[in-house]
Amino acid sequence: MYKKIYFALICWLVHLIAQGQSPTQVKVLFIGNSYTSRANIPALTSSIGSAMGVEIIPTVSAAEGANLKDHWNGKRGFKTKSLIANGGYDLVIIQDQSMRPIQRPFDTIEDIQRFYKFVKQHNVRLGLFMTWAKQHSANTQIQLDKTYSEGAEATNAILFPVGAAWLLAKATNPKIKLYDADGSHPSVYGGYLAALVFVEIITREFKLQSTRNIAETNILNLPGQENQFYINISRKASTSTKYEGN
Repeated sequence: MYKKIYFALICWLVHLIAQGQSPTQVKVLFIGNSYTSRANIPALTSSIGSAMGVEIIPTVSAAEGANLKDHWNGKRGFKTKSLIANGGYDLVIIQDQSMRPIQRPFDTIEDIQRFYKFVKQHNVRLGLFMTWAKQHSANTQIQLDKTYSEGAEATNAILFPVGAAWLLAKATNPKIKLYDADGSHPSVYGGYLAALVFVEIITREFKLQSTRNIAETNILNLPGQENQFYINISRKASTSTKYEGN
C-alpha cells in the first residue's frame, strides 16, 4: 500500500514539475504566397531557433500571387484548411497578397476573421504577417500597417510587424538591401530580418526555453556589427507591437 502511495506521489510531483517547465518546441504553419516562401523565411526562422536551442518546426502553404481567399476556398490545389485541422500546429501565421490589404482592406480583415474562427476551433493560435511596402511605394506602408493592426485587434491575433521592422531598418540605414532585384520580394537580408522578428515574438509568446540568446546567433555569418544591427531592429519592432494574442 505504501509503495502505491509513494509511486502516486512521485507521479504527481513529476507532473507539477513538467507543468512549470517552458516548452522548447512549437509547430508553425505559414500561409501566404511568394512573400512568405521566396527568401525561405520559414526555414530561416527555424534555423535561428535551432541556433538558440529551440525547435520552431515550419510547414508552408504558399504559391505565387495567392491571397487569403484562395487558401480559404481551396483554390489552386491548396489544402490549407485541412492542414490546420489535422496538422497539430501550435500557431498558424497568415499573409495576404501584397496589394490586397492596401486596395481591399475590408476583404483582408474579413478573411483574417474567418481564419481566426477556424483555427480557434482547432485550438491553434493565429498570427498575422504584416508585410512591407514595395520599394518605390513606401507611402503604402501606412495602409498595410492599419489593415493588419485592425485585423489583429478584431481577433486578438499575434501581430508580426515585419513591415515596421523594414521601415525602421531603412530609416536607420537607407543603403540597406532588403529587397530583391524586383523591388518587391525580399532579398536574403530582408528575409533574415523578417525571420528575426518571427523568432523574437514566437519565443516570447510561447515562452520557449532557449539555451542561447538571439544575440549569440548569426546564421548568415555576417560581420558582428552588421548582424547586431538586424537583431536590434527586430527587437525594437517586435517590442513595439500593439496587439499581441492570448
